[in-house]
Amino acid sequence: MPILLHLSDLHLGRKGDTGLGADPAGVLPKAPNQRRDFVIASLRHLASDLDGRKLDCVVISGDIVDRAADDEFQHLPEILDALGPAAPSADRVVVVPGNHDLAWEPPPPARERYEPWLEHVVRPGYVSPFLDGFSDAELKDLAGNLNVVAETNDLLVVPINSSQFCWTLAELNDAEPLWDEIIDAAAAFAPVTWGGKAPVLKADPDERREQVRQALDNLRRHDMARISADQLTRVRNSIAGRRGDKVVIAVLHHHLTPVTAREELKSFESLTNLGEVKQALADFGVSVILHGHKHESGIFWDTLPHGPVAMAPYGGMRAALVVAAPGEFSPGGPIGRLLEFGGPTKSRWLKVNSVRGGRNGPALEAPSVFDLWRTGASAEPDPLLATITGPDVHTVYDRLQAHAQARAGTSVFPNLVCQIADGSLADTLPLSFPEIREPDPQAWFTKLVGWWQRPEGRSLGGDVFNHGERIRTRWNKQLDRAINVLSSAGTTRAVLELLDPASETGARDRRFPSLVVVQFGRRDEGVSRFLDVFGYWRKQELRYWWPVNVAELRMMQMEVIGKLKDDIQPGTLTTYAFHGHVGAGLPTVYLPEVDRAVDEDPGRLVRLVYGVMQPGAVDVERVLEEWTSMLDDLVVAHPVVGSNHPRFGLAEMSSDLRALLDADQREDADGLPGLVLQQLVRVASAQENDDQPSLEREARNLRVAVERAMRR
Repeated sequence: MPILLHLSDLHLGRKGDTGLGADPAGVLPKAPNQRRDFVIASLRHLASDLDGRKLDCVVISGDIVDRAADDEFQHLPEILDALGPAAPSADRVVVVPGNHDLAWEPPPPARERYEPWLEHVVRPGYVSPFLDGFSDAELKDLAGNLNVVAETNDLLVVPINSSQFCWTLAELNDAEPLWDEIIDAAAAFAPVTWGGKAPVLKADPDERREQVRQALDNLRRHDMARISADQLTRVRNSIAGRRGDKVVIAVLHHHLTPVTAREELKSFESLTNLGEVKQALADFGVSVILHGHKHESGIFWDTLPHGPVAMAPYGGMRAALVVAAPGEFSPGGPIGRLLEFGGPTKSRWLKVNSVRGGRNGPALEAPSVFDLWRTGASAEPDPLLATITGPDVHTVYDRLQAHAQARAGTSVFPNLVCQIADGSLADTLPLSFPEIREPDPQAWFTKLVGWWQRPEGRSLGGDVFNHGERIRTRWNKQLDRAINVLSSAGTTRAVLELLDPASETGARDRRFPSLVVVQFGRRDEGVSRFLDVFGYWRKQELRYWWPVNVAELRMMQMEVIGKLKDDIQPGTLTTYAFHGHVGAGLPTVYLPEVDRAVDEDPGRLVRLVYGVMQPGAVDVERVLEEWTSMLDDLVVAHPVVGSNHPRFGLAEMSSDLRALLDADQREDADGLPGLVLQQLVRVASAQENDDQPSLEREARNLRVAVERAMRR
């Protein structure tokens, strides 16, 4: 999981800043470099709390210094060195210029104003944005490489210069001669002493004229934020072919939208070409925007116009998470942010921790979690109602796991809704499904789903059940009735119930399905007609069992569509869990293959034990494969925590084999087959005692005994 440190507005070298917080009385000492020393102490404390983790990237979003002076920039390496072993290499340190990092004189577009920046940022090899007026070759010559993007396996960090036009002088045009006359007239005044204070104007006429010129020029000087079209083009070309599935992070100094409700009275409050920039950021695929400038802390979602306005469902808008750096430095207050990224490639999440200033207490505050894959106006779901959507089952499953992983430590996910636009992949095991010890996981998954939807079933004892028997056979064949209802012209909806209200609702002394209701809904869109399926679970396991649940909905959906007479297409699949949770293994409702066989194919167990007694009468290789499949599944199923369903498959096999041995009067009949019987008993005992190591060992021994008996 990559981690990134975001700092901004360090203003190294700022005078009169104690680094100790507010000082309205002006009584605290103001020694040089207290701000620098405070930042260094805070970052050392952070590095200690990282407990050996190395930062993948450090981002400083402008205003490193206060007056664009060389002596201020010289402190930058000291700041980074404070991170110690946690600091990344120079090509993972991303720095963009702020308005304070560029000199007022000469005004833009003069190249000279970048001289300190080139010397202290570009030349050491830090990642710096394209600089207007400097060619790629010039920047490469300075650093030995063109460091304009920071790249990791998961992140693409793109610096952008929004400060090129800061301190621009407004054009005088035809008024320039008049402006010169005003300067000359003002400079002609002799210095005057007011109230015993030293004169403001210089004594030397030439110095006085320059003094007046600078003062008047400040009236036409604008702190203008703008990103040139040329720079946007160069950025676009630099990331072409590098994005892939990486999270794209844009770094700039200036804000895109107001960070607070505080009113700004200045000539340029935001980027002058904001619309063009936001369109470009959308085209770049930006998911996170890091900025500073306002010295205000904020994390919020912003929309970036993208694609045709009519694009459903968000009107051509793409969401990006905007993280504004605090820019204030006081003990206990936030001085920056730590960003931790995780989740599968198409289901990324982000945790944002504020970094506390000072040397005491925890360096990191509790994180806020954001789902970067969301494209709506708000990507942080309500803690009491989370909605996860996606184009297909595998994507929604990945996003569901990312949602749970990002909130590690959360035991219950209430009111969890998952909606799949296209359920055609529901019968395939998700690629990111946890590894199970099955030679063919897909075949295992297919058989499992098939058993849960079996229409027939006989009592297996205890509280064993499946869903198919309840909806296809019991209670007057509900699924057939639903098909009849949907075939009529009077309604577009049909409901299946899986609980017996008389005996199961609220029952504490027996097990019954977590799936409570299934609803089918016919939906018309223009000339097309779709069948949506919705399932409600009172409790749902999200890692191992959600794919099984969705595959069941898909199976019912296709069965209903196949029996409807009109032309209808598969629509959405939606699961609603009142109580979602992530298990450490298969849930308690998982029934091992050997037990399912008692219900779906009792003759199979008889064939297996008969093959042990009479190998010459069966296909030995095929029967051995069935034994192996059954024993592998038994070991996979065993870690089910708290499983209290009856274990009867092995007992039936033992009983059948014992009966065959008793019926065989040959002297050697209880030789190798007898060893198989002994191992069956040992495996059953290990299963009953929840002894996983013994179960694995005895299952291996049973497999060996079976093979010896069948190849004798």
